[in-house]
Amino acid sequence: MLSLSMLPHEIVSLLDEFLLRHLRQVAKRGAGIGRIQEIKSAANRSVGIKEGTDLAKMELQLLLKQYQLIQNKFDELHLKIDE
Repeated sequence: MLSLSMLPHEIVSLLDEFLLRHLRQVAKRGAGIGRIQEIKSAANRSVGIKEGTDLAKMELQLLLKQYQLIQNKFDELHLKIDE
């Protein structure tokens, strides 16, 4: 769900079907309508501070890219070790 780069107040407004399709693409298990309702319920209860949302989304995207880069490097390392 993080790859959507959406904040809680944005997730609440999305259709359940859209979130379910996305979750099924990225999750290996636990991808059902019940999980979507739990996510939206938690998002609905969030603090709701909306100041600085653009910067928060930029930082989230940056952190996700860094995570993906590190994960790719670990995968490369494991391949070299297995050789």
